[in-house]
Amino acid sequence: MKFLFLSISLLFVSTSFAQKLLPERDVRQQVFAGEKFFKLYTTDEPLDGTYKVVMSGGAYYEATFVEGRINGAYKRYNGEGKLTAEEHYKNGKNDGTWKYYNDKGKLISLKNYKDGKPWGKWQLWDDDAEWLQSESDYKGEKNYTLRIYYDNGKLSEEHTYKEGKEDGSQKYYQREGYLSKELLKENGELVLYKTYHSNGKLYSEMPYKDGKKNGKSVIYYPNGKITEEGTYKNNRKEGVWKYYNQAGRLTSEETYDHDNVVKTVNYN
Repeated sequence: MKFLFLSISLLFVSTSFAQKLLPERDVRQQVFAGEKFFKLYTTDEPLDGTYKVVMSGGAYYEATFVEGRINGAYKRYNGEGKLTAEEHYKNGKNDGTWKYYNDKGKLISLKNYKDGKPWGKWQLWDDDAEWLQSESDYKGEKNYTLRIYYDNGKLSEEHTYKEGKEDGSQKYYQREGYLSKELLKENGELVLYKTYHSNGKLYSEMPYKDGKKNGKSVIYYPNGKITEEGTYKNNRKEGVWKYYNQAGRLTSEETYDHDNVVKTVNYN
């Protein structure tokens, strides 16, 4: 029993001595090709082994280094000894789950990496950890979905990215929860703009090309009936535009030439 106790004690002592203590001023950090390297200022030698690096105000971080690269967990603590950040690396590259905490120890940020690139779920809360502000689902640095929330918990915006550009349906919601507008994009370029009534029915739809209104524009009443329709060409109204009442009956027509009305017809 005494031998077991002695063995455990020696193990604890050897583990404690294995961790090297350094002030932050003695450590130089460099970044090359997305990888972080840590060296001693005095000798320019890369850090190797397990270190506790003390920063100002009593804050510190702990990490294991292999030839100057962090390998495994990096943990940062404030002056009171509370954990504020936990990051994970593999051969100097971001890899695994990263977590950040407020002064009360509550999670306020979560990130996931794979082989140095964002991968999986990212989440961000307010400083009090009460309001989830945004979350993303990554499949590489440039391909992901992004959701932004109101402080009441309802969805505010929803975006999809492909190769770093908005692609597909981009949605915007009111605080009450209903969809207010939707932008369809291809490779970052707007191709269709839609807006909605508060009852969820389509209010307007407008095609775009080269950043300008191009194509048939339609506006709807809350009951779904068309109120007006016509064609744009390079942001200008062209040709015949038709106007209807809420019952769906045609009430008037206007003919446009380069955004100027050249003919008007009213119907009884």
